Amino acid sequence: MEGKDKLYTTQEAAKELGISYTWLRALISDKIAQPSQQIGGTWVFTIEEIERLRAQAVSHQADPRSNNIIV
Repeated sequence: MEGKDKLYTTQEAAKELGISYTWLRALISDKIAQPSQQIGGTWVFTIEEIERLRAQAVSHQADPRSNNIIV
């Protein structure tokens, strides 16, 4: 079991959320996802942020750049 202090890369966070890396990057760009920090060009997330995004069901939100629903 991972500790609460573990940081998840964008790829790991996307996998935890069941969404694509590209979609998570779009959520960061749109300020919906809030990474903890950027380390060497890689955004990292806390488990709390992943859980917050999961509770918002980010995989079912509308793409803010179009009228498409992402499922």
